[in-house]
This record gives sequence, C-alpha cells and structure tokens, in this order.
Amino acid sequence: MVRARVHRQGRRRRRDDGLPDHHQHLGRRQRRAEADDRGGQVVRRERGRADAQDHPARDHPAHHDRAAPRHRPCGHRDRDRRVLHRDRRSRRAHHHRGPALRHRRPVRPDRRPDDPRHRPDEARRLAGGQGRALVLERQRREGPVTTVLPDGRVDFSAILDERDAAVFAAAGYGERAGFGRKPVLVVIDVNHNFCGDRPEPILDSIRRWRNSCGEAAWEALPHVAALIDSARANGIPVIYSTGEDPRPDGLNSGRWADKNRRRAEDSEAHPAGVNEIMPQIAPEAGDVVIRKPKPSVFYASPLQSYLVELGADSLVLCGTTTSGCVRATVLDGFSNNYRMSVVAEATFDRGRVSHLVNLFDMDQKYADVVGVEATTAFFDGLPADLYRVPATKES
Repeated sequence: MVRARVHRQGRRRRRDDGLPDHHQHLGRRQRRAEADDRGGQVVRRERGRADAQDHPARDHPAHHDRAAPRHRPCGHRDRDRRVLHRDRRSRRAHHHRGPALRHRRPVRPDRRPDDPRHRPDEARRLAGGQGRALVLERQRREGPVTTVLPDGRVDFSAILDERDAAVFAAAGYGERAGFGRKPVLVVIDVNHNFCGDRPEPILDSIRRWRNSCGEAAWEALPHVAALIDSARANGIPVIYSTGEDPRPDGLNSGRWADKNRRRAEDSEAHPAGVNEIMPQIAPEAGDVVIRKPKPSVFYASPLQSYLVELGADSLVLCGTTTSGCVRATVLDGFSNNYRMSVVAEATFDRGRVSHLVNLFDMDQKYADVVGVEATTAFFDGLPADLYRVPATKES
C-alpha cells in the first residue's frame, strides 16, 4: 500500500488526490522536478516501501482507497504484512487499534474441516506434537504423574503418610529384588482402547473410547517407545499384549459386561480398531503379539510357554492399566517365581490415585517399580548374545 506525504503543508494526502497516476513510479529526481512544476510540493512515499508494480497483490490501489489516518500507532508495522482477503481484515479504523495485531492466516482450501490444523485454537494446540502440548498443560496443572527420585525409587509422598510409611518399613517390605539375568519386555495393552486415537483431555476421549486414559496415555507413550527401542537394540525379546476383538453377541465379554454399562460400544462404535496397538510403538518382525481374554497376560495365553522356551527369568512390564492388567500380570508372574519390574513413567492408568496406590503396593510386595533411565541402562549392560538362538540340528 502506497501513501503520500506532503511535507510543505504538514499533512498527509491521498495518493490519487490530484496527482498523476504515474507519479508513484517516478524516481526521486523526477518527482522533485514535477514537484517544482506544481509549486514546490515535494511528494514521496514512506521509506522502505516497495513499488506497487513489484507487489501488485499487496499494494494495488484498489484495495486501499481510503484516506490514511493522521497518526500511525506506535509499534504498528505495515511493510512486511501481506494483504488478506478484505472480509478477513479488521473492520475497525486504524486509529482505534493498539499495537500491531497478528491477523489469522486465511484457511487453505485443501484442508478439510476435520483436519486438526483446521480446528479451533484449543483443539489444534492439543493435537500438535503427538500430545506434547496436552501433556505439558496437564503437568503444569497437576504436576507429573510419577516422580523418580535420584536413588531410582518412585516418590509416593502424595499418597503415603507417616503412619503407613512406618508400618511398611517395620514389616520389612519394599526390598529390591533386582532385574534378573534374562529379562523379557512385556508391553501391556497400549492400544486405541486405552489411548484413544488422538491426544485430548480424558473426559473428551472417553466419550468415544470408553476405556481411554486420556493425557496419561500420551504422557507415557514416548517412554514406552524408548523402552522398546532399547530392548530391540540389545536383543531383548519384546512381547505385546492386546485384547481379543469383541464378538457381536458379547459372548467373550464375560463378567466385564456386568461391571461396565458401556461394554456394548466396543463392538458397535469401534468394531475393527479398538484393540489395534498404537502406531507409535507398532510391533516389528520378530516381536510377539498375544491377544488375551482377561486382565493377566498369563491367563489362557501362550506367554508361559514362550518364557520357558526363551529361558527367561524376569519380566519388565510397561503399559496399562496400572491397577488392572499390569497388576494382574505382576501377580501371576510373581506367583510363577519370575522377578518382576514395573517401569513407572511407562505405565499409566485413568485414575491418578489408583495409579500411584497400585505402584506403591506392587513396589512393596510383588515387583520393583523402577524408572526408564535405570531400565535402559540395565538393558545396555546385558551381553549381546544373551538370546542368541542356537542352530537347529538336522535329523
């Protein structure tokens, strides 16, 4: 946009107010020569502005046919702005504005209304960066779900008072069992059923995915991925579990149907995707996937036979939910004399209290609750040929 300034009379005037149309394209000397012919009026553009012919979309006179205001607000910069569609421009006069306002960019026509980049600002913020903004907001509001102390233990002060701490200490609970010599990583039920299909607050997510853990799931996902990457890099077997697909008649629901009034939604709303493992941690060739009918990965599954074949003596668990399937698997593994470890940051639950209480109880009696850093360091220190499969003998 080109504006004219008349120095001699001390006022601004419109570009087309009695001046020839070609005047804006003249050089400095030519403008002075014409100004002398017009009685000494020296007309020049604002410094730093480009010619209209260089930026016709920005400076075309048709879009700027109003008189310029007498004063430009402090901090208002025009030179690098692009002209938006006139319907998207502020309708207030310039002299009513404060400092420069950032205009919203025009919506690109190739973006669908359901595209996360086309949602309102709040939803777009929550959908960005695989839920990082959502997680940071929840942490600012509530603090971290779990805090690992410098000694590698988890801080349970939020739920543990002096009386209970004294009781467990006097009874001798809470000793460390250790990782074992041949661990297997078990990733429990990290699927759409418990994570949803996009990062969003838990109450929004469970409207569509009744078992969703909301923000807690998306906070744990990067830690789960880090454990899987470390296990694969060190040749440690990775075993996933997920649920059985629901039957239309609900026969395999069992007593789940008695405890949740929304059980039928699993087959009606999400017939194909409810038990799909999250793409951020998708299984690869060589990984084992177990579809389980009940909370424990051991129940009615081939897990025990796989562990015997591998010669494993310990399990490292992550996933969900802490109070349900993780705890049930810990109890069965403990009952079968496996050393059990639960990685705190990579385990999650829909309830904050149930998550912490069950971590504490397992840490006292059935498993070592450990941090991601200590676990990956343990994986890195294992022999490279720990799970080397011997060659098959020919008969």
